[in-house]
Amino acid sequence: RPSETWPSSSASAAPSAAPSSSTAAPNLDDELATPDGALGVAVPWQLIVAVAVILLALVPAMLRSLQRQQLARRLRSGRASAVDAWVEVLRTAVDLGIRVSPTETPRESALTIAAGGSALASLVHAVELEGYAPHRHRDLGGLWADVRTVRTAMFAQASGRRALIATALPTSLWRRIAHPLTVQPIVERTRATVDV
Repeated sequence: RPSETWPSSSASAAPSAAPSSSTAAPNLDDELATPDGALGVAVPWQLIVAVAVILLALVPAMLRSLQRQQLARRLRSGRASAVDAWVEVLRTAVDLGIRVSPTETPRESALTIAAGGSALASLVHAVELEGYAPHRHRDLGGLWADVRTVRTAMFAQASGRRALIATALPTSLWRRIAHPLTVQPIVERTRATVDV
């Protein structure tokens, strides 16, 4: 009777638990690795330039919006004047291409702007009061509401193209808006207009 032999443990190797390198699952880190070894997804430089250009184009509109927000806070807290509110109306006129002269009285400029109805008249009246004496308007928060009404009316009268340009590229940012009551002759002309 032939002797029975048992296969040794070395004869039949146990199957390897680890897959071979040819069938191994792809390494996620290797797929996300950039040529310099950092993890991430490569972004085309054209996209970066386009985003930068868009952000730069939004800066003028953001600055004008910030100006209006600051004016609104100052008016509501009593730290601004009717003249400050009127200067914002003049800025809007400049942005929209409405020709207002720095030598005009507020009433003359209002005839050129011709938008906003009673809100515009209220602003002119408040500015003229400040021209007579250091008289501050009692309802400064109401003046901000008048400014918003006049601005809305001015934009409504403008063409769509002009309104878009005024919003995206406001000219008033790089053009000095003369204070309507800083020069004495302008104050005198304001009083003469009211007296008539």
